[in-house]
Amino acid sequence: MGSDGPRGGSGGVKAPEHVPTLEELMPADPWRIWLEKLAQARTGLGLGDEALLAFDTFTHELRDAQEYNARRVERAVRHRPSRISAVVDVGRDLREEAADAAEWQAALTDLLTRWQALRAALSPAQQGAVDALYTEAMAQARAMPAGAGRGSQPKD
Repeated sequence: MGSDGPRGGSGGVKAPEHVPTLEELMPADPWRIWLEKLAQARTGLGLGDEALLAFDTFTHELRDAQEYNARRVERAVRHRPSRISAVVDVGRDLREEAADAAEWQAALTDLLTRWQALRAALSPAQQGAVDALYTEAMAQARAMPAGAGRGSQPKD
């Protein structure tokens, strides 16, 4: 007389060998990849003084926006509010979310302003080269498995 249940005593349920971390589940960050490509191409673009200043200002602003967005995404995915309190206050939480959204909007507006200044300072060939780097970064990020392409930031 046997049973139809699993044999071996563990009930047939195995614990996963590896529980993925948040970093392993997150898609590649295309802005970080673009920053790396821009940093590598900086000297080869043949930028004059005005264009170099605009380039450096833009990449600094892009890095700041990318880092800020990465923190926002991590907080949202982990469902962690910016402040933890024992007192439930929906209004406070909504105000904090609204302030965060306004800060993100301001960061993107600054980034757009820096982008427009950079475009104005670049020659058509330089614009094409920067655009090509952006296209490459977006394609590379889409092709990467989750968890890849989220490494350290290039430094100024």
